Amino acid sequence: MIRRISKVLILVACLLILCSCKKQNNSFVVITDFDYFKDAGDIGFYKKGDLYGFIYLNGDTGDLEPFTLDKELSGFIDLDSIKYSNGIATFSTVPGEDGTVYYGFMDLQGNVVMKKEWGQISPFSSSGYASVYDNTLQKYVIIDKSGNIVRDRQSYVETYYPEPGIFICRDTFDTDHSHTDYYLLDKNLNIFLEGLEVYYESDENSAHTRQYTIFGDDKKFIYKKNNKYYIYDIKENKTVAEYNSYEELLESQKDFIYDCQYQYANKYEHQLATESYMDVYIHFDEKKGTYLLVNENGETLFKPDPDITGLTYEKGKVIKGVSKSTGKTVVIFNKNFK
Repeated sequence: MIRRISKVLILVACLLILCSCKKQNNSFVVITDFDYFKDAGDIGFYKKGDLYGFIYLNGDTGDLEPFTLDKELSGFIDLDSIKYSNGIATFSTVPGEDGTVYYGFMDLQGNVVMKKEWGQISPFSSSGYASVYDNTLQKYVIIDKSGNIVRDRQSYVETYYPEPGIFICRDTFDTDHSHTDYYLLDKNLNIFLEGLEVYYESDENSAHTRQYTIFGDDKKFIYKKNNKYYIYDIKENKTVAEYNSYEELLESQKDFIYDCQYQYANKYEHQLATESYMDVYIHFDEKKGTYLLVNENGETLFKPDPDITGLTYEKGKVIKGVSKSTGKTVVIFNKNFK
């Protein structure tokens, strides 16, 4: 009898352990009380009542604490404009009565730097620099994380978005439409290529309509100089290929160019909504009127509360929805995201 009871107790204990493990292995975190949430680029930005904050896209907060913003700024900032890069989030304000928009940035603790003379602002590089247009100086300058100007020689600055540590600069305004004399700064603001021409101008039939001095990804880019085309290896810090004409370049790099064009159009410009992320799909059960998270084989991974509706991936790595009972924004984080 004692042995039988012992076996039963052991079995119960094993079941409890299994249940506990199953709960701990749940891959999803659900937060249901956001007033606002935005995937700002590898980090989330939210609002709850009078508090704002950042949260990692796996649902962890780590050492991040919610904060308050200056009362005037909290009603002035355009939350949809917030973009995160290398520990700093940039933002713009909603237009004032005269249409004026201001730009600034904040760290993950909510400390804000904003100056009225700033007309634009780029993402911050890994070394802590960003470009802004100074309306007083009427030219672009490069600032550090304190908002101090560290370089003001250039009339134009653009960040190379696949690798924000590269700045595309020019010291003169383009009055003769020659599209020449661009140079590149590395993460330490040293010139490493100069005398560059605009190499790529997309036409109206392309997925985007910008012009590019350099064009590529975070590993290599194409540039044009003296009517020749070159491949620059970012990791190796050197030019690795040369082409005498665009036709020769296109013959060799066609797949690379088209793939980069797609990435620019989707990730850096339009940020199209995604159908899935990390093989997690959203499935709506029409018979039950509820949502499920499933894998590519249709197997259920997670059953959200029936109160949650309108689930969708919003341009990124988290799933957003709405609580039917409270009207609050609901966010489902995937704990496997790193």
